[in-house]
Amino acid sequence: MVVSHAPGDSNRALVEELIANYQIDATLTNPELVNIGIFDDVLMVGRHYRAMHTVLSQRFPGVPITGIFIARTIHPNPFE
Repeated sequence: MVVSHAPGDSNRALVEELIANYQIDATLTNPELVNIGIFDDVLMVGRHYRAMHTVLSQRFPGVPITGIFIARTIHPNPFE
């Protein structure tokens, strides 16, 4: 299994590899979608978001897709 969050790991999955892993359950697409939101944790460079955006935009052409990104950073306490 290739992980996308291991620090210093240059063996991360490519967008094309991620696309090959994603599937859409057609039973969940009725009624047809009018908007799509993708949540991504933005740990690295957004490969998962780009792959999912590609898969969804191919299946639902013309449907607006919005990215919602959650990020966190920890700064050292300058007073310690």
